[in-house]
Amino acid sequence: MKPWIAALALALVGMSPLAVGAQGIKVSVPLADLEQAARTDSTDVIAQYNLAIGYWSKKRWAEVDSMLDRAIQLEPRFALAYLAKSYLPFARDRKLLEKVLDDDVPAGQLEELAESDRLYRQAFFYNPMVDLRIMGAVTPGKWYGWSAYPELASFFETWIQGFEDFRDGEYEGAYRRFDRMVERYTSVGRRTLDRVPADILWMQALAAARLGKFDVALKNGREVVARHERTERERETQTRLTYAPMRANEYRYVLGVLYAAANHPDTAIALFQETLEHDIGAYMAHVQLASLFEQRGQLRIALEQRRAALAANPEDPTSAIELAITLTKVGEGVEAEAVLAETARTNPLNPRAHYLLGILRQQLGKPVEARTALEAFLTICPSRFTQEAQDARTRLASLP
Repeated sequence: MKPWIAALALALVGMSPLAVGAQGIKVSVPLADLEQAARTDSTDVIAQYNLAIGYWSKKRWAEVDSMLDRAIQLEPRFALAYLAKSYLPFARDRKLLEKVLDDDVPAGQLEELAESDRLYRQAFFYNPMVDLRIMGAVTPGKWYGWSAYPELASFFETWIQGFEDFRDGEYEGAYRRFDRMVERYTSVGRRTLDRVPADILWMQALAAARLGKFDVALKNGREVVARHERTERERETQTRLTYAPMRANEYRYVLGVLYAAANHPDTAIALFQETLEHDIGAYMAHVQLASLFEQRGQLRIALEQRRAALAANPEDPTSAIELAITLTKVGEGVEAEAVLAETARTNPLNPRAHYLLGILRQQLGKPVEARTALEAFLTICPSRFTQEAQDARTRLASLP
């Protein structure tokens, strides 16, 4: 089954979403071109997301929401769309962020904010390293007074610029500034973290992880998780809907991701298992566990985790595809075919399901069924799937 498994690398090509400016939405592509691209590539999550950003630049909020929903429908793990949806209420109401920070939100908007919180956490659930630049579309631009007055300029440079650097993807600068903040809070000659605000520690941890400084990332992450475990507060007012409105178990899950990235699989496994003990619905912890066990060659245990992930969230076609891949690794090609066939039937616009089903059926010696699946893939595959499309055509030409 090796050729079939290797083909997944083609199916999961890199994504190139439209860039978002640091201060607001800046779209250089004409909206009409984005609309045409979304129509032409109606199954391409990136084309739908880019059109949402285009509509955002025109303040066409209902259409932004619709296109983000479309992107999530096509790819239920597409973190950028969840994050954008979480900030959409603040784009619609430019004063809402100020109300949140002043703890003066009207009762009628509390439900909308609770949904925004949920979507924000969902984005980090799928990708703890999600690009945060969409936040620049709703946060105020730099006030002239920060530069006009030396005292304010110093305050901005010391306490605010780090968060803006992180948001804008300037991780090296963000890390250095967060490190200076930590130094100011810790005692002389001893870097104890208990006095440092959790949001500073957490953002430094994420910046450090992006720079490969995992010793700092893990140390900070452990402190944040321990602090939230002690208090179990739902959220901290000063960080609500701005940087990290998460709960203890969600921090625990992300810390597990950081440990896995730092090549500490034993600790990562323990954290993911603990995450599931606190929330059996945290199915991405099963996904993470499956990947770690596969890396260890413990395929049967990985298979159990793949099944658990799909059972916890049967609406995610990617979990089904991952289950099928693991099934082939343990020699269960027939069951893998059944899983992919059902996924393709219930998700007819998912190109990966059709593509991999065609390849697997070819491997199983089912040329007629393989042809049907590969032709279905070519009918719906996004234009950026050039390698997969060429591979599918080559396979079709080889079929009897």
